[in-house]
Amino acid sequence: MKNNPVPSETDTTPPKDYPQTFDELYKLCTNVLINGNEEQVAKMWKTINRTDGIWNWIRVKIITDCYEQADAKGKEEFSLIAMEKHLKSGNAVQLKEEFVDSETGIRYRQYKFRGGRPYRIPIATEGMDKHAYHTAMNKKFIGDCIEQVSGGEDKVTIIPLDNEEKVKAYNDGIFYEKYFWNKEGKTAPKRRAIKRKS
Repeated sequence: MKNNPVPSETDTTPPKDYPQTFDELYKLCTNVLINGNEEQVAKMWKTINRTDGIWNWIRVKIITDCYEQADAKGKEEFSLIAMEKHLKSGNAVQLKEEFVDSETGIRYRQYKFRGGRPYRIPIATEGMDKHAYHTAMNKKFIGDCIEQVSGGEDKVTIIPLDNEEKVKAYNDGIFYEKYFWNKEGKTAPKRRAIKRKS
């Protein structure tokens, strides 16, 4: 009678039920994070936080999906966590004065990045839904800039929103076709490209 062989440490054959696609792996990871015990969840986060191969994309999808499903307060918390990294590194500072959108009355925390670019995070209020928060987060004002990453290059184009017409075009979703792209779909000549610092 033959005994079932024990896999050796060098055996790289995956088990029969091992995920075969990205979606299957993502489903497995999220199932463990939601339903696993404390030890399983900790191990899963350790695996997800690896920086090689498919794990970067699994992590990005988990964070993106969580942000998309979050309510206004949750989206605010995500935004503050992301900003904390910039504050700790000295890449940005928080300003004491809050900014108030005169059109909506929504208040924002204000930050300034190196080079003087402003950034704002809306303050979620009671009853604000996630769509209103998302709109407030993406709204631009005079003095703001848009960052456009050049395809395949390590360059960022800084586009200033220096008048009401440009701000309105951006917030209405027609800025790029009106100001940035020419008839052939190529970038218009008036832009300032800077080298992205690593």
